[in-house]
Amino acid sequence: MVFYPFRYTFQCNKWLALDDKDCTIERYLLELPNEHSSLPTLLKDQSQRQMSEHHLWMSLFFRSDGLQFSSVQKLSCLLALVCLVMVSNAMFFKSSKEEQHIQQFKLGILRFSASTFYVSFMGVLISTSPIIFATMIFQHAGKMRTITKSNNEKKDRLETDSLNLYSEIFREHKTPLSHLLLFLAWFVIVIAVVSSSFFLILYSMEWGKEKSEEWLSSFFFSFLESVLVVDPVKVLLITILSLTILKHLKEEDNLKVDLEKLGVLASYSGTWETEQNIEKRELPRCSKISKNRIRKLRKKYEDETNARSALRELLSFTIYIIAIYIISVTERDKYSFGVKQNIENYLLYGRNGFNSINNTRAFYDWMNKTFIPAFYPVENYAGGSLRALERQWFKDMSGIRVGPARMRQVRMKESTCSYHKLTWPYTCVDSYIKAEEDRNAYCLGWQEYNKVSCGGYVYKYKYYTSDSWTYMDASDIWGMTIKGEYNSYGGGGYILKFVRNRENAHLLLEELLRYDWINRQSRAVSLEFTLFNPNVNLFGYVILLVEFTELGSVLTWSNIHAFKPVLSLSSLNSMALLCYATCIVYYIYLPFNVIWNFSVFGWSAWIKMPWNIVDCLSIILAYSAIAAFILRMEDTNTAINMFYEDKSTGANRFINYGHIVVWDTVFNVLLAVLVFLSTLKILKIVGYNKRFTEITAVISRAGKELLTFGTLLITLFFAFVSFAYLLFGSKLVGYKSMFKTCVSLVNTFIGRNKLRTLVEASPTTAEFFYMAYVVIVIMFMLTIFMSILNSSIKEVRLETAKHAVMFGMIKVLKKTFREFLQLFYIPKRKNQNKINVSEEVADDVDLKATLQSIRQTLKRYERVYVDDTDNPSSQIV
Repeated sequence: MVFYPFRYTFQCNKWLALDDKDCTIERYLLELPNEHSSLPTLLKDQSQRQMSEHHLWMSLFFRSDGLQFSSVQKLSCLLALVCLVMVSNAMFFKSSKEEQHIQQFKLGILRFSASTFYVSFMGVLISTSPIIFATMIFQHAGKMRTITKSNNEKKDRLETDSLNLYSEIFREHKTPLSHLLLFLAWFVIVIAVVSSSFFLILYSMEWGKEKSEEWLSSFFFSFLESVLVVDPVKVLLITILSLTILKHLKEEDNLKVDLEKLGVLASYSGTWETEQNIEKRELPRCSKISKNRIRKLRKKYEDETNARSALRELLSFTIYIIAIYIISVTERDKYSFGVKQNIENYLLYGRNGFNSINNTRAFYDWMNKTFIPAFYPVENYAGGSLRALERQWFKDMSGIRVGPARMRQVRMKESTCSYHKLTWPYTCVDSYIKAEEDRNAYCLGWQEYNKVSCGGYVYKYKYYTSDSWTYMDASDIWGMTIKGEYNSYGGGGYILKFVRNRENAHLLLEELLRYDWINRQSRAVSLEFTLFNPNVNLFGYVILLVEFTELGSVLTWSNIHAFKPVLSLSSLNSMALLCYATCIVYYIYLPFNVIWNFSVFGWSAWIKMPWNIVDCLSIILAYSAIAAFILRMEDTNTAINMFYEDKSTGANRFINYGHIVVWDTVFNVLLAVLVFLSTLKILKIVGYNKRFTEITAVISRAGKELLTFGTLLITLFFAFVSFAYLLFGSKLVGYKSMFKTCVSLVNTFIGRNKLRTLVEASPTTAEFFYMAYVVIVIMFMLTIFMSILNSSIKEVRLETAKHAVMFGMIKVLKKTFREFLQLFYIPKRKNQNKINVSEEVADDVDLKATLQSIRQTLKRYERVYVDDTDNPSSQIV
């Protein structure tokens, strides 16, 4: 406190407290003159202040310094704003039927267009002015005086005298608006709410559902514009004006002290007090805080901060995890298995089912007796004839044929046998290899192609299957590779496209059988078709593959995949759209969080944190899933457009939905892994408490021992796998490959033992092998594994028991709830301090004695500086 009218700025921007931020109560502050204050610092300080005062939506959650703006007034202003926005949008709004030339985009129940943006902007523009008027009055109007009675009249009189003394001696040059203007503000609010509600009821009675949904989109945009555009722009303009043009008006008013009245008050006491008395008697005394006490308080605050951070992260992550769970459930439709099972029952199972095929003749019999009757129904279950429209359905009368079926064959060329001396003059046909497959064109019966005899119009008109003897490349038929039971087969081949009725389908098969379309050079024949069930909005894509191996055997493989068509985002429901948007926002934020952690901790420390690796994998999987989703949607649109073109032109093209199935499978696999990793990340959030991470601590502590044990176990297991494969690979189907042998031996860990089949296959060595495997791998190695884990568990339990009980999330929730209630109601308490840092506090300060001491101190400074000041006793700055 000095007599010279100078202002000094000290920037701290940190709390002096043991329960906040860095838990420090001592700081060094350097003087910073106003002319040297940086613009970003001033802009930051002013924007934070203006945001809590002039952003109507944000001010609801913050207390404004120096403004008499209650929570009830804020809520009333917001209610009036919403009502005015709604009715102003209704005034300017026109439906899509009234403006048919404007294109719309539908997102759930919301519909957007250029007119929607215009109406929403006009609504916000009109409704903002009266609300700004009301809020300015609420913020700057004076309080209405109220008279209260108290039992302790002496205490009330002292408080009143103290307030009067303060107002007379310490004067501020701020004149609030008249409190009578509050009645005007409330009148504006009430009129806005009542009139808007009345006219909204009238509009709602006139509109229908469709127009109401379009109006709801306009109101939704107005709400977003108010929160994200109008109020932030208003805050920015006020901040810039306060720092430039209105800078002198926004400076803090100098505190004026009337020294004459202060002297009169001090003269009431007969003795003069010194500044030491102010410190020792009148002002509160606090005992010095010990270092141990400070350390405990800091530790308590750190625990509370960690718990709060974990709780915030858990709440936000819970929203994301719920969203991704809903997406995963939505993508895997609950009716998918029913559609798949129904097709299997009609085509795969039974005495004449697809799975019973074991030779070429059986395949033709299945096509004629099972597939064609099911794919081309002509009568119902009662024997009645079906109409032409009903014959486009599948036999179950629930699925519609989407385009024709297609049968495709891949072949290999004849070649000289490796052991030609034994087989000459016969030729051999090798296993299927895509690079060496037969791609030549033939006439019927696989005769050498002659353009004169096989390429004419008469030839194609005479034979139904004339095009089925010519190779088609995968790019020409939108084909894709198929992975069967025995081998993988390319997307091209010799194509037979079925027609639209049963009679012609039988003629096609008879001609193929007559001219030996499937012979010893055939390696695989696939049948593909697509059904659509409109009852549940699901497609069923079916691939039935018959493999003719070079061993002479015939194997069957089938794949039936049910999927839901996604043509655009508007085809999704509102909940799914909200969940997708939530996940996208989360994975936009997550890369920035990973980059920030990398910059803070550095490469060496960052790579040692396993959760950082999980975050990186999640980001890669998420963006890969987004790409698969987009590609699936594009292929779906392409296929549906081809189907509509065929409907309008009468063409009978085969539309391959296999590409959609591939992207649908990729998307679901990526989504499944993403859900798995996201579920694991819950352990990361609750990891602030060591009791939640005991399992990971056990594995981490025993990491070296488990690595050594794992190396030994894998070596022994691989040795037994090789042993079993050599012993039983040629005799048992469960050991015919190294992979199947691994699966069979792993099953013994869960009790699925098949010793009898081993003994039947190799009676001499099976018992010895099984006994050695059980004793060495199952009993001996698992016992070592359990002992390593038990030792680590014991150490982790002892370490966890040493830690004190942490500040948990339940305590944080209770404290946060109390703080939230205090935003609206502050209970009266004798001691409102957060942390009692003092053991002894002096009695209430005697105001008169304190002022008397201040008076004496000022007199002393006046004598020192009286020569340098023209009028030192007039005011203090």
